[in-house]
Amino acid sequence: MKEDDGVNDGLYNDRPEHPSVSHPVNYLRYIGDRVKRHRLSLSINDRSETSFGSNLKKYFGKPISRSSIQRAEEGRHSTQWGVIAAYFFEMGVFPEIVKVLERGRTSTLHTALLSKKTVQLELEKAKEIGEQRLQERANTEKQAGVVIK
Repeated sequence: MKEDDGVNDGLYNDRPEHPSVSHPVNYLRYIGDRVKRHRLSLSINDRSETSFGSNLKKYFGKPISRSSIQRAEEGRHSTQWGVIAAYFFEMGVFPEIVKVLERGRTSTLHTALLSKKTVQLELEKAKEIGEQRLQERANTEKQAGVVIK
């Protein structure tokens, strides 16, 4: 929006015409809604703003206030990045965020190190599933008389 004197007072101070309009405020509100849904999906003992703020203590060394939780979930631009990062870490979405940010680009060493643990766990799980399927197939073939051993 422009003020009467022609000075731009910033996109974050705009009020988008509709939630479907591609606008930074709408994206922040969407992220706020998603992090709120995450909190509300937790157990009854962990979903209150106060208990969730206490859970985030592990990131900040002290509980996060209810007002900080509310600002994050409203999608306010003044929310501290650390609060949103803590939500993302709790949601387990950082690896996907890194993939989106890196799309089509060569990964840096820093990105590779961040992704290594997640990818390694995914590969180990895929290996276990593959070995299990091979064993099941071998058993089926043995029972059917296809393979004699």
